[in-house]
Amino acid sequence: MDQITKSSFTLNFYFGIFLFLIQIFIRRLIFIPSSYLVPYLYFFKYKLSSISVFYICYIVYSIFITSDFKSLIIYSLLFLFNTFVYNNIVNNSNLVWFKLKQFQILIRYSLLSATFLSLLFFLLNINILANNIYLTNFNPFNALNLNAYIYIIYFYAFLSLSLKKVKDFIFALTLLLISDSRTGLIMFGFALIQLIFNYKVVTRKLKIKKSLFIGLTVFTSIIFSLIIITSLDQRFINNLQNSSKFFKTDFKSFNETTQLLKKAKLTEKSSSESSELHRLCITSQNIKHIGKTFPFGTGIGLGSYQNSLEKNNLLCAVAKNEPIRAHNFYISYLAEMGIFFFPLLLFFLSHLRFTKSRFIIIGLLLSLLGQEYITMPYIWMILALSNKLDQKSFLND
Repeated sequence: MDQITKSSFTLNFYFGIFLFLIQIFIRRLIFIPSSYLVPYLYFFKYKLSSISVFYICYIVYSIFITSDFKSLIIYSLLFLFNTFVYNNIVNNSNLVWFKLKQFQILIRYSLLSATFLSLLFFLLNINILANNIYLTNFNPFNALNLNAYIYIIYFYAFLSLSLKKVKDFIFALTLLLISDSRTGLIMFGFALIQLIFNYKVVTRKLKIKKSLFIGLTVFTSIIFSLIIITSLDQRFINNLQNSSKFFKTDFKSFNETTQLLKKAKLTEKSSSESSELHRLCITSQNIKHIGKTFPFGTGIGLGSYQNSLEKNNLLCAVAKNEPIRAHNFYISYLAEMGIFFFPLLLFFLSHLRFTKSRFIIIGLLLSLLGQEYITMPYIWMILALSNKLDQKSFLND
């Protein structure tokens, strides 16, 4: 590698960390979070593939039905750029392998820096960050938007596992476990299962490798002790109970009672109850939205989707009558994309065929039941790395 290329990588490395840290203080640069730009520094390269062509077709279709051209342009660029990142990582190249190693180190130092800053401001009770939740419930990554950026940690865990960086993998698992997030718990569980299968902790004869078993036992004991000491276990229980209520909800009957929410005094309810009521209502309204938009959809972009919710009067009093997505990829994007949703879903599901990352992908797909941030390049990088691991040249580098 020549000197110019090395200098370019060094510049990208430090600028990437800077973009990560800026995200802590400023939510967005113009219209996207600054941390979205970091993968583009490393892996953006124009190259068409079937998924890129699919999005081009969907974008062209959306032009004819959209109600918000500004949103269409922004989301079209994000999705196309993400497919280019995917295509470049999947590319059979030694340079990509080198970039992945560098990117893993970049995320490590970015997470360590975010953890330190969040802890410092928490201890000093300084309210200067974009997301001030860290002042009430501390966890190392709350300085950022936990719901979205937990996928950065998941990709970091997956990449560290692929590179056999044990300490980094443990660090990532720790962040996922103490994230106070249902999504984080799902990711933690399936990342751990992937480790067990990849390292063959349990052999075919059901014998357990002592060294790995002892390591996992010690790690688990330490983490769960910290959870109990910090009372995170009670929040875990509350999250599980709320999830149980959510999946048992009859959304048809809930639709009939949403009119009563206008008279509800949410100030008399606990924050947990209010949050769950909020999610139940927007889920119910977004399921109904599918019936209003299928099979044509609303066209690409958040703006058109929100306009459609308002047009069909699918709003919630608990959400201040603001048009909000379902916080569920499968519901939101079926309503947005119509019949175009099914090829995209098949693309996601196709990555289950890669055995060295199958449980990581299952964790990703399950996490999307409660999230919908597929504009994040890190989700596409998880899919790309899953594909990449199946290449013998990658594994033998």
